Amino acid sequence: MNFTDSKPVKFHDLDYTMDGRIGLKLSHPASRYYNSAFVQRKDIEQLLQFYGEDF
Repeated sequence: MNFTDSKPVKFHDLDYTMDGRIGLKLSHPASRYYNSAFVQRKDIEQLLQFYGEDF
């Protein structure tokens, strides 16, 4: 994998819900990195495969 274009996610980018789930506020890294931050669908699918659909 090549992570040269990767940007870090900071603590305040995360969103903790009442039911114990963790989300990502995409508007935060997008504004910080001038709208160049994105999450690819394949990355989300890999997370769901690894952690299960209850992630």
